[in-house]
Parts: sequence; C-alpha cells; structure tokens
Amino acid sequence: LIPLVRLLFVTFDLQMPIVGAMLLFAIALGLLVPVGLGIERALQWRNRPALSLITLLLGVLLTGWAIGAETPSAEQPMHSQVSYYLDADAKKAHWMSASLNTDHWKQQFFGKSTTGPFTDFYPANNRQRLKSVAGVLPIVAPVATVLTDSSTATGRTLRLRLQSGRGAAGFELGLIVKDTADVQAIVVNNEPVKPTRLPVAKGYLLQVIINGLPVSKALTLTLQTRPKTPLRLLLYDQSMSLPESLVKMPLPADVLHEQGPGSNQTIVRKAYSF
Repeated sequence: LIPLVRLLFVTFDLQMPIVGAMLLFAIALGLLVPVGLGIERALQWRNRPALSLITLLLGVLLTGWAIGAETPSAEQPMHSQVSYYLDADAKKAHWMSASLNTDHWKQQFFGKSTTGPFTDFYPANNRQRLKSVAGVLPIVAPVATVLTDSSTATGRTLRLRLQSGRGAAGFELGLIVKDTADVQAIVVNNEPVKPTRLPVAKGYLLQVIINGLPVSKALTLTLQTRPKTPLRLLLYDQSMSLPESLVKMPLPADVLHEQGPGSNQTIVRKAYSF
C-alpha cells in the first residue's frame, strides 16, 4: 500500500487529504462488493441476473432520453458556422466554415464541398476548413489610397487612407514582407499597434485586426519601414451578415449563428502593392 501511495503522490502531485479520500473510496467499494453480490442473488428471477437486466434497461432508457434532450429546438437551438468570402481581385467567392460538420441548414452552402486550408484567401492560415464555391456578387471592395509616401536615407513613411465603401464593421490588415524588421512601426489613427507575426511562403505576414470602425468607415494607416521596402497589403473588410440573395433557406428557429469570427460574416479582400 505504501508504494502505491508514493506513486500517487509522484504521478499526480496529490496532497494528503486527496490521497486519503481516494483510498477510503476504494476501500468502501471493496467492502460493498459482497453486499452487491448478495443483492444480485436475491433479485435473480428464474436464474437470470434480474438486477443486471434492470440496470441495462435503465441505462438504455437514460441514453435515449439524453439523445432526445439534445435534439435541436426553438428552445434549445444548435449553433452553425458559415461565412461568405469574396476575393475582389480574382473575382472568386467561397462559403467557408472552420467547423467541418454540416447540419440541415448549413448543408445548402456545402452541397459540393472540399476540406483543406484556405491559403488563397488567408496566406498564413493552414487550418483545415470546409469550403465550397459561391456566387460572385458585385460587392464594393475596401480601398487603400496613398496620402503621402516619403523616403529618406534611413527609412520610408507611407500614409494610407483605408475606406470601406459598403460600410463594413471592421478591417483586417495583412502586410506581407520578407523580414519582420522591414516594418518598424504601424500606426492606426495616430495609435501605435503591435501586429501578429505569421510565417508565409515567401516571408512573413503582419496581421492587424480592427473591430469597430468610426462613422466615416475610414482609417488612416501609417507605416514606417526600412528604405525602399516594397509592401503588399491584403485589406479585408468584414460585415456581420450573409448575402441575403445567396441564402436559399432562411435561418430556422432551431439554429443559431455560432459566435466569434468566421461566422455569419461577409468578408471582402482586396490586395494592394506599394
């Protein structure tokens, strides 16, 4: 018994009260075995294990009740995830979901679907996605306009105006550079921001997510870089709804949109080089 107690301490880093409770529980179970055998013999019916059969029947009934209780309904709807992605440069659109499963509502978007990374749209994201081709809509793409572009022997300062012509709710910025040190500072509306650095095929992607745009639906982006640094900007604007013209079946009462990014969104991407 002592080696067993030592093994529990070392393996699970347990405290003495926890070990004591576990040992008492194991001893109690051992003491109840003869009682259980006696009850089982007393409850036998025609030499059949009646107690085991009753327990099995109760288990089946309980399992059936649990399955029925989990059936989606208006009072207990299920969550479904899907968004619409439009590449304004390639004139291609997709339905995409981070959840690889479909349901009776979501199936309308993924009748002919594939699974795989969505790197054509998000170069730094290698997660497996459920995706299918969608109709291309004439949605206004986000615009990046050069305000000033000045260079010196020590660096380059590029000021851009980012505008969502369709009144989107937020932006996502992806700056593709060869070296993360190429971009020395990123400022959005006079506020410095720290990007997320993600590796891509030919360098790195500096990601900045901006939730909640001002009433003008425009921002000023200032980039300070090394001298003569070429920049490729992937500009995404995001709105919180799916294109109604492409949704054949409205959302039923027993389904809710999943919360978080990538759900119930229309995302349009436009690439710029500076």
